[in-house]
Amino acid sequence: MVRAKINWYSILPGLFLAGVLQSCNLAPKEEETPTVKADTINQINFFLETSASMGGYLSGGTAFKDIVSEFANKLSQIEPVRKPLAIYTISQEAQPYEGGVDRFVTSLATVPLANARSSELHSIFKQVGEKARNGNVAILVSDCILSFPDEDIKKNPQINVTDASSVLKNEINRQFAMLSKDTINATVYAYSSAFNGTYYDYQNKKQKLNGEQRPFYIWIIGKQRVLNLFNQKLQASL
Repeated sequence: MVRAKINWYSILPGLFLAGVLQSCNLAPKEEETPTVKADTINQINFFLETSASMGGYLSGGTAFKDIVSEFANKLSQIEPVRKPLAIYTISQEAQPYEGGVDRFVTSLATVPLANARSSELHSIFKQVGEKARNGNVAILVSDCILSFPDEDIKKNPQINVTDASSVLKNEINRQFAMLSKDTINATVYAYSSAFNGTYYDYQNKKQKLNGEQRPFYIWIIGKQRVLNLFNQKLQASL
């Protein structure tokens, strides 16, 4: 397993204000230390992309299942968080996952979760980014493959070659530019895992892979101070 951490945008250090108490009495008094209210996370929102391209990560014994299961379990233990962990599957539209962390971890091993036809990454980032506001943290697990919808590929089999890097990448850049204006940043963890199953190439043609290593990514998105707090708590639990 290859793992790397990449910080997207800079996270500004906090500015702490200290007050000095004064007394008009002649007798000296001990200076009081002001009480600073600890930061809290409102909610952690966890998204697993479930387009068909993700299916091979969930077949057989893979590092993907081990890493995502461990990650989900650690998310449920991070404190202080006001609301319980919210889990979603996402391809085109986010769908709440009912049943909690234990059931989700079991489903990774037993249920074919990744069965949606396709996904558009910029649309996914838009939905995930909306869940990173108001003191929340949003987390996305995805292979981050840029691809047009199947119907567009059928009309023009070369569209992912000629337009994906410009049109789709620009759409993603636009989403992050909008988030950055609201001081919403991201941390990215990069991993690799064995892939057992159908891989879809740039023309959506099927290829069978049997244990070949494929990359996947875990994005953590949130406001600067909330992301700082979350990263500290996550690193302490690893």
